[in-house]
Amino acid sequence: MIPQYALCTNADYLTALCWRIKRLCGSIEDIIARARDTGFADNPLLTIEDMVQARETFRRLTIMIPHHIGGFYIPGTLSRAAREEAYSILQNKKFGICHGDMQMDRFLVRFLPNKDGVLRSDVELVLCTGWEHSFRAPLWSCARMPLWLISRPILNEPISWERQRQLRVIIYDMMNEPSRIESSREWIISHVYGRTERWFEGCVSAHWMYSRNIEANLVDLKKYWEFWRPDIEFPFEVGVEYTRQRQALSHANGLADEPITAPAPGELLIPLLSASPLGILLGMGRS
Repeated sequence: MIPQYALCTNADYLTALCWRIKRLCGSIEDIIARARDTGFADNPLLTIEDMVQARETFRRLTIMIPHHIGGFYIPGTLSRAAREEAYSILQNKKFGICHGDMQMDRFLVRFLPNKDGVLRSDVELVLCTGWEHSFRAPLWSCARMPLWLISRPILNEPISWERQRQLRVIIYDMMNEPSRIESSREWIISHVYGRTERWFEGCVSAHWMYSRNIEANLVDLKKYWEFWRPDIEFPFEVGVEYTRQRQALSHANGLADEPITAPAPGELLIPLLSASPLGILLGMGRS
């Protein structure tokens, strides 16, 4: 399979994430069989219907890409100058480096001593590890909070949700300090007005086994879209209406929801774009 070319626009970036599924679900039989194995030992093999659903879901997501390259949801209450600045930053072709696994244990710090040699609580950052998880991404993708400050619906969070919220406010206020505002301007605008783009990125970068979860999240996206952009019609049906269409099509084509044989052992050696990590529940806490 031909390696992926370098990406230079936000649309190319999102399209490449969607096309992962097209390359897996529409290629030779051997690759399709391997794609039905999710790679998680506790998960059953995906069925034929699962693969068809995944291909259709990511095809639908591709339709949404032009509306999620940056700026589609910018409030109309902003001044013309502010809107133009936000558009120029969100749709900038200048990509950043996004660390996809920035956990607390990735950082090595040094405690600083005072003049008497006694260690204080002040620390100096020495090193951040785990750069094998990094990837090039649009500015709105890079402008996110670290993983340990994103609220997730899991047990035993090391930091409570309330404390996470407080720390997010501290970071945001720090980035808005007069001494930093010029250097942090791109981050602030990308972080605030790129939230929906990051949410959409989470969907298109998800594992194909989550296609039904993504369809459920599209219901919420439609409501969000209709609130902020009532002037433009949502491009396709979602929820119950879409499910009825899919069921009718499946029966018409005679698709059986049957298990398939186990794939041959071995890794799937296909060069794919590194995807950003997705939370346990899609669409939650993408900050």
